[in-house]
Amino acid sequence: MANEMIASSQPDMMAGVPGGDSFDILQILKRRWAVLVVAVALGWAASVAYWYLTPPTYESAAQLMIMRRDPRLATRGVQDGQTGGVGEDILATHMQLLQSPRIVKDALKGGELYDLESIKGELQPNETPVDYVIDHLDVTRGGSGGAKEANVLNINFRHNSPRDSQLIVNALVQRFQSFVDEQSEDVNNEAAELIARARKDLENELSEVESERLNMRKNAPLLWNGSESNNIHRTRYEQIQQELSALRLQATEAESRLQIVRDVVKRDSGSSVNMLQKLSLIDDENLARLGVFVEVIGSEASSASFQASMPVRLEEAKAQYEVLAQLRAEEKNLLENFAPRHPEVVRIRHKIEEAKRVLKETSGTTTLTGNEKTLTPDGIVDAYARILENDLQSIKKREEGLLALAAQEEESAKELVVYELQDETLDKQVARRQELYNAVVERLRDINMAKDYGGFINELIASPSFGDTVWPNLPLCVVLGTFLGLLGGVGGALALEYQDRSFRDADEVAAVLDLPVLSQVPFLEIPEEATNPLHATMDLTVCALHSPQSPEAEVFRGLRTQMFFAANGEELRVLAITSAKPGDGKTTVTANLAFSLAQTGRRVLLVDCDMRRPRMNQVFGVENETGLSLVLQGQVKPSDVIHAVPETNVTFLPAGPNPGNPAEMLESVAFHEFLETAKSEYDFVLLDCPPVLKVADPCIIASQVDGMLLALRVSQDTKPEALKTLEMLDQTGVTMLGLVLNCWDAGGSFDTYGGGYGYGYGYGDYAPDETPKAAA
Repeated sequence: MANEMIASSQPDMMAGVPGGDSFDILQILKRRWAVLVVAVALGWAASVAYWYLTPPTYESAAQLMIMRRDPRLATRGVQDGQTGGVGEDILATHMQLLQSPRIVKDALKGGELYDLESIKGELQPNETPVDYVIDHLDVTRGGSGGAKEANVLNINFRHNSPRDSQLIVNALVQRFQSFVDEQSEDVNNEAAELIARARKDLENELSEVESERLNMRKNAPLLWNGSESNNIHRTRYEQIQQELSALRLQATEAESRLQIVRDVVKRDSGSSVNMLQKLSLIDDENLARLGVFVEVIGSEASSASFQASMPVRLEEAKAQYEVLAQLRAEEKNLLENFAPRHPEVVRIRHKIEEAKRVLKETSGTTTLTGNEKTLTPDGIVDAYARILENDLQSIKKREEGLLALAAQEEESAKELVVYELQDETLDKQVARRQELYNAVVERLRDINMAKDYGGFINELIASPSFGDTVWPNLPLCVVLGTFLGLLGGVGGALALEYQDRSFRDADEVAAVLDLPVLSQVPFLEIPEEATNPLHATMDLTVCALHSPQSPEAEVFRGLRTQMFFAANGEELRVLAITSAKPGDGKTTVTANLAFSLAQTGRRVLLVDCDMRRPRMNQVFGVENETGLSLVLQGQVKPSDVIHAVPETNVTFLPAGPNPGNPAEMLESVAFHEFLETAKSEYDFVLLDCPPVLKVADPCIIASQVDGMLLALRVSQDTKPEALKTLEMLDQTGVTMLGLVLNCWDAGGSFDTYGGGYGYGYGYGDYAPDETPKAAA
């Protein structure tokens, strides 16, 4: 097993406690329920004592409706008295205003409440009556139920005197109402003055912008049609660009045709190409121009007979060429099905020869009637190429002229665009100022007509009440006491769990140690006597021998099966069983496992390797006068000191007398040779090793075995001890097969792999230096 196993297990040492990977608070509370009950009881007692001893607190409450008066009442003929709602910001402003030091101070002094004795007795050092009232004043908005969004302010003040609390709330409401009314009147007058001043400023700005726009249009070199301008240079520039696009399209077409002609002439130079194939390069548009060219070469080129005969000849040659292509395709199809001398193949070939002859007569030169000059297809194609070259030169010169003209018109158009943009900017400025001016005039007219209709309605809809007792409240105190008790109980349970380093269940053991739990050995039920007289000397805890059909024996057969699964197919001949500390029951586990292996027909040798405090001889009921220590010293042979259990395949080798240096003897060549000899004579060799945390013997043995089992007794082995054990074994490189949880109490139920059949068994514990009477 690699060292990483121990490193990865360290963070899980606190599994089952706060911060652990398997932390389950419900399981913790289930285990620590008594702490929770005591904490809740203490919380109840404290809450009742607090309710009885705490002086009462009284609360006075009032409600204000906040609505905005609609100034449109006067200007739009709405019936008098109509109001409008207010937004969140308005209500928040009024809430803050009610709790402001200015309003509170004016209210206390105006109502002669600043020096109330009930307040003076509650003041802290450096605290004023204003501070006290603000600290105990609570202002919220909205109603209850479906009216929670109502424009209502709820005012609540808590104090030790019911009468004084009512007086303070009443003074606060009156001062708040008068303050809001004063501010509304002042704001309306100030707003009217500001808007009148803004109207005059906007009139001057609007006049200046309109005058600037008029002067600009007079001086701009543009033709104006109302608010629209005509830029003649831009129109000309767009027309030139359209003409350039058409010229470039013509040039591209001419270049493409010229390149095709040159490629064909270069490719077919010196080859016999008929007239039709060469003349087919000429496009329809230039065919007429070539007619004029032919007329210049020969006078009869313009004759009606020649011009009439040329299309006919071209069509005839084209038809003959298509016929020849069809005949060749038909010949190819016939050859796929018939031999070359088949009549049908011969007939088609005759037709092909005839078509070739006609096509040959059609090709050749074109003779001008009445003239000795002859115009060949090559000459016509060459003339066609020269026409295309001349066209390209003409198009290029035309394009150069248009580009120069376009640049000139573009520059002139850009100069006029500046005037257009300037005019557009001035138009927008005029429109914006006109819009602002109209709004200001409208607002000024409304304010002048509705000065008496603005502001807010702050109507008192619930008068300040005489103080009601609100604290202490017994049911609420009990609830708070219960909550605090639960909180303290959970904290106490977690604190106890944090300090508890013991294992809780098999899953926690496997998670912390990163090893599979192969078996959970329950509390064994010990028979009164051996059923077989031959086994009377054997300890009764070896249930696999005395009662092989019992559920306890089935547990060890399950351990046997799981052990082989854990080996993953590796050879498992020499197996060591050890524990963390004395008293973990590994000796009884080893003995039962040996008989479980022997029941499969295998020969098993069980060796007691604990030469310091041997105990296996007590389980087998034999003396410890001779054994392994004498074998390793060479004083006796193994065959002379082993003990065979009658009617079983199990033999036992005691530890023998303490040699004084057991660690050195286990590390000797003699021990290694002994194991090799035992492997050759037995199917399995089981080594009962001392505890790991007490001596170094198990770590020495670990390097010489095929696998090792670790027996843990969770009632006495803690997480740090188990992790330390694995860390020490891991340094030897031994293969850890898994864990055996000994003396495991699963609530009175268990099975072969740690589940439950419903059987219950019990036996007592024993001290490390005592003989195990009933311990697994």
